[in-house]
Amino acid sequence: MSFLLLKTKKGESKVRKKIFSGIMVTMFLVTMVAFAVPVRVSAYTGAAIKFGLVGPIGWITWDGIKEGAELAADLINDAGGIKDNKGVWPYLTHEVKLVEIDEHVVPVPDPTAAVAEVLAALEDNPDMQFLVGGFRTEVVLPMRDAAMDYAAVNGRPIWTICGASEDYIIDCGGGTPD
Repeated sequence: MSFLLLKTKKGESKVRKKIFSGIMVTMFLVTMVAFAVPVRVSAYTGAAIKFGLVGPIGWITWDGIKEGAELAADLINDAGGIKDNKGVWPYLTHEVKLVEIDEHVVPVPDPTAAVAEVLAALEDNPDMQFLVGGFRTEVVLPMRDAAMDYAAVNGRPIWTICGASEDYIIDCGGGTPD
């Protein structure tokens, strides 16, 4: 600030004060913007988390299962993915990916083809941890049994059945009613 006290020509002192004030205001605004605007820290990307979508491809029910899952995956991925916060900074983030699995109910239910498809999807995607969906009991029940046998050996997947027409199919493996 000593340059403001130097003897100068008339009016030069006012210009120097304006320049000094402008510089200070600019530095203040830059500092405020730097602290006020959130900075997105890029996290390390881990392996994708895969969800198998089980449903009757070709029926309107499939459209709802698929669109709902895609909406959820897009929202999660747009928000940065699923955070794996195990105390390491920056956190790992995992993208959500979807794998379509047909129940084989159109035109006629085919439980054998449905079981083959779910087992093939699990073999083709060794990192798929979750299955979601299921609609027709006559194909979902054998698919569930095959997935449970597969999980007993491989430790995966976890299947959340939704939309099945019979209550006993979501009984956590207790079997069919008498």
